[in-house]
Formats: sequence, structure tokens, C-alpha cells
Amino acid sequence: MLLDEPSSGMDPEARRFMWQVVAGFTQKRKQCAVILTTHSMEEAEALCTKMGIMVKGGVFKCFGSVQHIKNKFGTGYELELKIRRPTPADIQAIMQEFQLPTTYAKMSISMFKEHLGYKQFPEWLMMEITTGGLGDELLREAKSNKQGLVRILHMIEWLHVIQHVLKIVKTLAFEFGTVEILGHHNSQFKFRVLRHNKSIGFLFGLIEDKKEEFAISEYSASQTTLEQIFQMFAHMSYDDENVHLVFKYNEEYENDLEIHKSTTIQSLYSRQTPRVEDHNLVVEEAEEIEMQDLAAHESKKNADVTDFGTATT
Repeated sequence: MLLDEPSSGMDPEARRFMWQVVAGFTQKRKQCAVILTTHSMEEAEALCTKMGIMVKGGVFKCFGSVQHIKNKFGTGYELELKIRRPTPADIQAIMQEFQLPTTYAKMSISMFKEHLGYKQFPEWLMMEITTGGLGDELLREAKSNKQGLVRILHMIEWLHVIQHVLKIVKTLAFEFGTVEILGHHNSQFKFRVLRHNKSIGFLFGLIEDKKEEFAISEYSASQTTLEQIFQMFAHMSYDDENVHLVFKYNEEYENDLEIHKSTTIQSLYSRQTPRVEDHNLVVEEAEEIEMQDLAAHESKKNADVTDFGTATT
């Protein structure tokens, strides 16, 4: 049986019913073999025992089982976690460390940055208190009132989260080489790490052993999805034009990290970048790097993938 985009234009209920019918013929009754083409990785994963990804209208880039393709072409693992709320002892310790005032309940972001500067808080982190940055929620609260003030308790909670996130990033960067922050909301963060010859079991074990130290209340880890692999072959970035923070472990300096602004982890996979000292961290804008890497990528044989790919099983 040959099926070309069989679920195109179907609503979710009809699509599920069609999948059950096809699976009944092939997997339960085993009456026939089915070859189908689709752009839906969910459909391919649900129906197919083996699959291939084609580009340029017929050039196979890979073929095999879903797990084989993930193992061979997946860039790494995704980790989602949530930092627990600070205890009264944590709050007191942070207030003392950064000499935050106890006589009033709110302060401006500029005054907050002054207190952070007294303790040589990383400048790049203070710059993250911006729209879309790691301190986005503080800025939104300041803009929500005419005085432009933020509750000090919320600032303490942000410091609590950021301090533990930095510990997590340094540990992951040391073990996996590169860490990318895909997204965050308050105390919830989503990371991507390169596989670096380590299993997903190693990642689970690492987080489980450090759960108390990193104040993690819950977490989950998974492989790179089939959809992301499909997009990679179709020469698309993982997350369109969203810019992420990417951290790389610097082998020359034990406690140093390189920090980049990047739209995709691929352009930073194996590139050595210049080092600029800034509070034991290396900071660099990666836009120019990506353009150079893109040009090099397109010049390689069989690496220029510009047409939208088709998954064929």
C-alpha cells in the first residue's frame, strides 16, 4: 500500500482513526506493507518501523529505525527542571550577602544592580535583566507600576534561582562541553546539552546525585526529538530566530565558561573562539561566527540542504 501525505487536511480525531486503520493492516493483521510519505514526524514515529529522511526531492540522508536515527543524528539531550523556592534561611543568607535593605519592601532595578555590583556580581548577568533575558520577570514587574519598583522578595527569589542555575550550567558544561538555555519561566528552565559520548542515563544520574545541592524540585531528560533532526536536515534552525544563551566549557581555565548569544547550538559545536576575560567568564556575540560557519557548512560536499525535506518510510 502506497500512501502520499495520507493525513493532510485531517482534523486530529480523523488523523488518529486513520493511524489505527493503517496500524491494523500492518502491525496487527500483517496483511500488507505500507510505504508512506509525510512531513509529520509524529505520524512517521507512530506508524513506521523504519524511516528515511529525503531532501532535494529524493536524496536519502538517513535510513533506519527511529531510535537508530536519534542515536546517530541527534545532537544531544534536553533537560527540563525547576528550582525549589528559597527557604527562610536562604532568604536571610542572600539578604546578608548582597546587603539588601530590610527597612522597605520594594526597590528599583537600578538600585538593585548597585547592590549586586558591590559583590562583583557578573556584569553579563545584570545585563540579562532585560526583555527576554534571564531577569525578564523583574523587568516586567517594574514596568507594571508607575514607580518602576520591584518587591525585594522577588529579587531575592531571582538571585536564589540564578545562583543555582549557574552551578547547574557549570556542571553540565564540564561534563558535556556545551550547554544551551532553550527557555525559562520564573524558576523553570529548559537546557540542551551535546551528547559528548555520554548516555542519557549518565545525565539522569548526574542530576539525581546533585538534586539537593542544586535545589532542584523536579526534572526530566529526553533525547533530541525526531522533529528537530528533520529540521536540521532541512537546513532549518531548531527554534527559528529565537536567540539563546550558549555556554561552553573552557579547557584552559578550570572555572571559566564561554558564553554566546546564538540561534542554534550547531554553529558552536566544534569552534574555538577568542577569549575575553570578564569576571572569570568569556563573553562573545556569535552572530558573525554563525555566518562564517554557515558559509563553511554550505561549501561542504553533500552538506548543502536547502529544500524542505520529506520523511519517507
